[in-house]
Amino acid sequence: MNENDYIIENGHLTIRQGVTEIELSDFQGCTEITEVNIPASVNYIGSRAFRGCTGLMKFMVDEKNLSYTSIDGVLFAEDKIVSKGNLVLECCPAGKTGEFLIPKNVLHIKDAAFADCVGLTDFLVDNDNPEYCSIDGVLFSKDKSTIVSYPPGRKGEYHIAGYVMEVDDCAFMSCAGLTNITIPESVAIIGQEAFSGCVMLKKVTLPSRIARIEALIFDNCSSLKDVNIPDRVDYIGWDSFKDCTSLKDIKIANHVRQISNGAFQGCTGLKKIIIPKSVQSICMMAFCNCTGLEEVTFSGNNVELLNRRVFEGCSSLTSIKCPYDFIMKYHQQFTAAKLTKLVIVVDSDKYVNIKEYEDKIRLLDCVAPTAEILFSAR
Repeated sequence: MNENDYIIENGHLTIRQGVTEIELSDFQGCTEITEVNIPASVNYIGSRAFRGCTGLMKFMVDEKNLSYTSIDGVLFAEDKIVSKGNLVLECCPAGKTGEFLIPKNVLHIKDAAFADCVGLTDFLVDNDNPEYCSIDGVLFSKDKSTIVSYPPGRKGEYHIAGYVMEVDDCAFMSCAGLTNITIPESVAIIGQEAFSGCVMLKKVTLPSRIARIEALIFDNCSSLKDVNIPDRVDYIGWDSFKDCTSLKDIKIANHVRQISNGAFQGCTGLKKIIIPKSVQSICMMAFCNCTGLEEVTFSGNNVELLNRRVFEGCSSLTSIKCPYDFIMKYHQQFTAAKLTKLVIVVDSDKYVNIKEYEDKIRLLDCVAPTAEILFSAR
């Protein structure tokens, strides 16, 4: 947005009449904003456009605006898909505290709508709302099968009931006081960013029915020390464990096929990683800046994609165990590491060529001149 399109005075942001769109990045993180005034001309507001506006107390929307409205300082969009008069809850300002009532005509709530509301402790829902209900102050789908949002202002532990089958995207996002979560075996889906920013969460046991670790699911869970990856999981999403700095060990399940961009980026406590035979793709920056990572084992030779920046910033990485063909194919991905110990797995019938293999490995840029090179039969 152009600087001429708005004005900020004494914390009040006023969008000028004639502006039609507020983009995603226009005001994110503007902590000085306390009030937003939206004119009649605005017909599009990007998702999370006001995320991180931690001083925001209320939205005010021109009554002539046909796309948006504000009720008690909360931003809503007119639901033009279902029927006129129904609303989409776009963003609840960070200043809301205590209880929050979901009106009966709200049929959809945007992801992270309550993420900045660190003072919210309870959700209430109008009894006539057809989509949502509240159980002990937690927001659920009407049939109680999905947790939609947990109040960010609550502290302590929470036990998910056995009738719940899904944890929605962003459901526990920014719940900084959440210390423990019990997830029953009934849960088969946990959405993106579900526990992102739960900085006090220490341990999570994921149920066996989970087949995907979605993007950003534990992003910035800086106290997380213990989490499992269920055996059924075949996909680890981007930034899923990013900046989990207390995580010292994690077992990657034997059915995982893809480790996505930045999946373990910034996990500075990790010391060893074993990549199972099932893995075919390890994407960009998957283990970037894991400064404590010392040893990586590749159990098989099925990796078809190993991005060159996978281990960027892994300043302690000195040891690798892998098949001979693997190191010859992907040695450039380890150039910055200067490996001092390599355990090379070869087929038993090729042991006669060990000296030849060692000579070739020592020529690689990633291998330190005094490196210890050991061989193991497959």
